[in-house]
Formats: sequence, C-alpha cells, structure tokens
Amino acid sequence: ESCESKNYTSNNGGGAVQSMALHVRVEDSQFISCTAMDQGGGLYQKLDSSDYASSSFYMKNCTFTDCVAAAGGGAETYSPNATVIDCSFIRCSAEDRDLAEPYINGSGETVTKIDGRNAGGLNIYSNDTAASDTASSATVTGCTFTNCSAARYGGGLRSSAKENTIENCTFTSCSSNGGVWESVGGAIALSNSTATVDSLVENCHIYDCTARRGGGIYTDAPLIADGITIDGCVADAEDPSKSIMNAEYGGGIYTTVSLTIRNSSVIQNCTASDSSDGYGGGVYI
Repeated sequence: ESCESKNYTSNNGGGAVQSMALHVRVEDSQFISCTAMDQGGGLYQKLDSSDYASSSFYMKNCTFTDCVAAAGGGAETYSPNATVIDCSFIRCSAEDRDLAEPYINGSGETVTKIDGRNAGGLNIYSNDTAASDTASSATVTGCTFTNCSAARYGGGLRSSAKENTIENCTFTSCSSNGGVWESVGGAIALSNSTATVDSLVENCHIYDCTARRGGGIYTDAPLIADGITIDGCVADAEDPSKSIMNAEYGGGIYTTVSLTIRNSSVIQNCTASDSSDGYGGGVYI
C-alpha cells in the first residue's frame, strides 16, 4: 500500500513484484518503467493450481506507466476472483521488444528479446488456468488505459474469466498489433469460449483503438454492451505480411456469439480498413 516501484526488471515474472500469496491486495501504489521477461511488467500474482478457487486479487488507485512484459504489460493475476478499481495503465505493452541488455536464461540460452503475447495493460488470466468447473469473475471499474499495446489478445485489457463486469472505464489509442490472426481486441479482449453467462461492458468509452479483429472489443463469450461509446476504432493489420489471413473484421466490435447492444450505445467513425477484405466497419457478428 502507498508504494512506488521504479526501474525494476525481472528475468521471469513480476518486474517489480511477484506474489504467490493466496490473497493479494494492492492500493495507492505506482509502478514506473518496470519490465518482466514473462508475465506482469509491474505486478504478477502467480498461483498453484490447488489455490485457484479460493484465491483473490484486489487492486485500487494504482498507476502503471511504461511497464513492459510478454503478457500483462502492467499487471497480471491468475486468480478467478479479481477486482480492479480506479487504476491507470499508461504506455504499457506486451509486444515483441529487443532487450537493451541480453541475458542468459536457466537453460543457458541467450535471450535477446521479449516475445509479446497478451494484454498491454492488465491481464486477468483467471479461467485458462482454473479447473473447468471453477466459477471465475472479474470486475474492472473506473480504470483508464492509454496508449497500451499487445501483440495478441487485448491491447488494454484481456480477461479469460467466465463472467466479466467492465464499467466506467476509458480506453484511448490502445492496440493489438502483432499482425497475426490472434491480434484481437484493440481495447478489450474477452477470451473464454466456454462462458455461458453474459459479460457486461457498461458506460465505457473506447477511442481510436486498433486490432485485426475487434478494433474496440473482441469477445468469444456472450456480451452485453450497455451505454458504451466506441469512436474512431479500426480493424486493421499493422503488418499484413505476418498475417495468417489477410482480412480485418469488426472495427468497433467483433464477436461470433451472443451480443446485446442497448441503452443509447454509440458506435461511430469505425472501419474495417482493408478495401477488399474488411468486414463489419462497426460490428462483425
């Protein structure tokens, strides 16, 4: 609580802090220019499989600035019970990145770069690791994600919880730009195809975000979009030469499952940019 972590680096997870505690609570703290070769550039909660169901993660009034990791550029948790309130993620990334100082890993190999994956800002990795019968939920409230980027899922936020509530958040100029087919959800990626409960994105504002699928939001779980604004988002490939399929889908939202848009939601000025292989400038279902 009330800590500042600056210029820390880890050759594994947790650039500044890695915790294997069952319950993690972080408040009023700053993480600045922290780097992890694996998960959680600023903060990483790692759990044993026997602890998933009973664990929790709570974070409030924290700021992550210029933090980098392979996944969860700002922060990552494995807990299926995650709550994040009034936090900011600024210029955090989970992208391929050359290292200024290569190092020798435990296998004797020289590591020269970070291989970027998911969630430039925040990665809630709760159901990929939990047993299939474990209920998982994530609540993200009042957070801002600015200029965050990932190679694959979720430039700003990625969650694999079975049920998500994302409310009163703002995403600006975030991107998923690795060029591959999994470069999805410029602002938000909800990735749990086994989910049967609607996730909720409510009163959120998403501006000028980009991904190959779902410039604003990508979901393969049922979703309710309630009173949201998505403006100026683009389905586009930064490097089409890397792509498995040369097509862009869903400038505003991409989904192949149930989608409800309600309560004066606005999706405007969005495009699927490829002139011949762009589908669904606003929404792709």
